[in-house]
Amino acid sequence: FTGPYVLPPDIETRTDHLVHVSAGSGIVPNYSIIKHCLEHMPGMRHTLVYSNKTWADVIFRRQFAELAAARALLDSPTPREADPRLRALRASADADGDHRTASLAEAALGRLYSLLDDRASADSWFNAAEARARAHTLVGTQGTVVYQRGLDAYGRGLRTDAAALWRRAVPYLERAGAVGELASVHSALGYVVPPAEARPLLERAVALAREARV
Repeated sequence: FTGPYVLPPDIETRTDHLVHVSAGSGIVPNYSIIKHCLEHMPGMRHTLVYSNKTWADVIFRRQFAELAAARALLDSPTPREADPRLRALRASADADGDHRTASLAEAALGRLYSLLDDRASADSWFNAAEARARAHTLVGTQGTVVYQRGLDAYGRGLRTDAAALWRRAVPYLERAGAVGELASVHSALGYVVPPAEARPLLERAVALAREARV
């Protein structure tokens, strides 16, 4: 379809599969549609055909990698069944030299094994994800991995560890200009730090969220 870039309200009665054909910056509205559908219409399948001059020109590379990893977890009936999907995503990314996606798949495997109470495997995957991002100077991805690790710590009740990890993620995300994720990190920090520190963090989160929407 062409503009306006919104789905008709009865889209789920008309199809269960959307094909997106985009080039360059044309991905922007399609990314929003895909992200919205994955959250609000989980039964809808998406095929994305996206053309760019070079791999470096691809917009939302990291965000699509995150969506792919999250989808592998969400679409799996049990955590155990997510493992081969994430490993396949990692292998495919490796074959393409896409270290961002491979790193994020490794981080998702870390969270998966944390859910399975396999701490050694979880830490191994998280370490692999961060090491890959560092080795390939993917500062935004490294920040995302550290943030994800903080979410994992928070989910296990380790608030102090979560706060330390989220603080460590901030400079990576700042260097990458990842405004939306910075808003998420500041918001998360606002709920785990002492009250005296919380207000400026939450105010900063709101300001960053507004900036991300501009």
